[in-house]
Amino acid sequence: MRTGALFFSLFLLAIVACKKPGHLDLQPLSNYDLPLIVNVSLRDTLPKKALEMLKIDDVTGIKVKYLNGHSNSYFAYEADRKSIISVISNLPFSKYAVRADTRCRKVQSSDLDLYKSQVPTIEVEHTAFFWDANHKQFDVYECIKPPLKHTLLIGRDSKQILHRVEFLG
Repeated sequence: MRTGALFFSLFLLAIVACKKPGHLDLQPLSNYDLPLIVNVSLRDTLPKKALEMLKIDDVTGIKVKYLNGHSNSYFAYEADRKSIISVISNLPFSKYAVRADTRCRKVQSSDLDLYKSQVPTIEVEHTAFFWDANHKQFDVYECIKPPLKHTLLIGRDSKQILHRVEFLG
């Protein structure tokens, strides 16, 4: 009887040990690889003319770069509400773009919470100034300008701008 139980146990162990890892819930690589966190200049992201229109000299922010080529940049600066919406709306985009915005569109702050839930924790931790901003103090705008997507938190009672630039690929 012991031989039969031992054989059955070894048989079950062999099945479990040989099972392929396909049953695992595999996340995209960007959720597993450790990103490179570097300083970035807004000057490297927006055209010189746009910075002149916004009356911004230079702003340094944080860039989160992943091994798969995906990256996001975050900036905090002051600018006029109407100017920032106009400047971002008028940025050029790829002529091969399937989808692009010609105007920034206002989105609900709850949409920002949805975006945050899709961003790797390590990125949220390094860019908390953007993700943890008080929603009551900002209006949220989005503008897709392939290969970039701009998400703007624009101060309701101030000139504060929190700006996320996502590289869409």
